[in-house]
Parts: sequence; structure tokens; C-alpha cells
Amino acid sequence: MTQINPLMPTSTTPSLIDTSNPNALTSEGLMMYLQTRLTSLDDQINGVFQKQKNIEGVRKALMKIQNELEKLEDDKGKKGLVGTKHEVGKDEAEYEKNIKAAIEEIKAIDPKLGAQMEKDLNEKGQIMFVADGLYFTAEVGASKEYVNNMMKQLESSAQLEMIGLQSTMSARQTAIQLATNLISALNKGTDSIAANIGR
Repeated sequence: MTQINPLMPTSTTPSLIDTSNPNALTSEGLMMYLQTRLTSLDDQINGVFQKQKNIEGVRKALMKIQNELEKLEDDKGKKGLVGTKHEVGKDEAEYEKNIKAAIEEIKAIDPKLGAQMEKDLNEKGQIMFVADGLYFTAEVGASKEYVNNMMKQLESSAQLEMIGLQSTMSARQTAIQLATNLISALNKGTDSIAANIGR
């Protein structure tokens, strides 16, 4: 009867390291994978930081619009009107200039969002529908609500990005730990070989 050595692989028991397989993962291959993984994670992290910076820029521009709307609301007029009427296209009111400038700031950060805001605020019932310097308080209120909703959406987006950032940072830490452990193991193996050669 043939004796089977439990330490030697049989035809049905794969070896732990298949040296005959050219596609087998080597220590160098694993290090390359970890390096690629770290680069990818770093790109993702930098992307989140840039998004947060953009969100902050848009938030500041929205705050400028809010401030102008607050000034208008404080300027109580007759028959529910606020502002000072001027000839359309001439001597634009200061708050109109400031609102348009803030929208341009948003366009510089996010062209699609800026264009959508410009379109929405120029619709009937919104503050920029007729740029004549005189508005119904209902228009001011509608625009304030619109801007407030935009602020809430930005806040939600920022929070989601931060949750994603925490997950990515955790994955990065895991990759670094794996790389550190692998380097340590390789160094120990090299030291062991050197010690045996020196005997």
C-alpha cells in the first residue's frame, strides 16, 4: 500500500504556492497592486477635497444672493412692492448686479448648476423675472425659498461626500497596513536567507 505524505500535495490537493503558474501572485505583484490601489484611493480623496472646496464656493455665492434678498425684504414698499423702480436695462439696481455676479461665481465653479439657477430665477414669480428694480414681496419670498432649498441640497451633498471620504480613508489605511506587513515579511525572509548563507 502506498504511503501518502500529508505534507506533500497530491493530484487533487493544490499546492499553497503554484510555482508552475506564471500568473501566480508574487510578492512584487502584490506590492504593485497595493501601490496602484493607494494611487487610486489618493485620487478619490483628492477628488472629494475638490468637491468640498467647490461646494463651499457655491455656498458662499448663495449666501451673497440671500443677503441681497434680505436687503430687499427689509425695504418695505407700497402695495406689496419692494425695491426702487428704474428703467429696464439702465442703471441696474445694486442688488440686481450683486445677484447676477453671485450667479456668475456659481457658473465658474459649476456651469450646469449656475445656468440652471439663472434660468430658474428668471422665471415668472422669481426675483429676476423683470429686472426693473421693483418686485412683489411674493417674488422675493419665492426666491428666498429657492435659495434656501439649494443650500439644503448642498449641505446634504457635503455630508454624503464626507461619509464617502471616511470610507475611502479607512480603505487607504488598510492598504497601507497590508503593504507594511508585506514589506516586514519580505525583510524577515531576506534576513533568514542571509543568516542561513552565513552559516
